Order: sequence, then C-alpha cells, then structure tokens
Amino acid sequence: MTYDVLIIGGGPAGLSAALALGLARKRVLLCDSGSRRNAAAEHLHNFVTRDGTPRANFAASAASSSRSTRASSCVRRASCRSPARAERSR
Repeated sequence: MTYDVLIIGGGPAGLSAALALGLARKRVLLCDSGSRRNAAAEHLHNFVTRDGTPRANFAASAASSSRSTRASSCVRRASCRSPARAERSR
C-alpha cells in the first residue's frame, strides 16, 4: 500500500496529526515503538484541552476518536523500532 504521510511516534502529537490527516482523507501510516519518551510523567502537560490528563486516558480517548470518525479507514498503525534502539537492545 502507498501512503501519503508517515508519522513517527504515537504520542499526543502523532495521534493528533494522524487524526487530522485521516479526516482530510490522507493515507497515513503511524509508526510507534510503544515506549514513551516521557514514561516517568503521570499526566499530559501543555496539551490544549488535555492538561493534567493521565496518559492512559488520553491514549484511550484518542483511539476512540479516531475509530469513530471517517479517519479510521485512512490510518494504519505499525509497530516500529528505531535503528538506535534496536542496536542498544542487542
């Protein structure tokens, strides 16, 4: 399959971008390793309308939003590992 956009990272910015692009009917591949750069943070900070939201709640809300819109047919998720992380895990 050919994609219009490749998004690296499934954090708040990546999920927001995927939703917006999916609603614009762009074919999006969202690559996410599953690990969080801000894993020590318990809540989101400085994200419009979501400041103080627990990370798990945000992820569930974002997934629900994308499934309930026309974006769901345009966005695909893939598990991806960065080359640097792959090297460190050997």
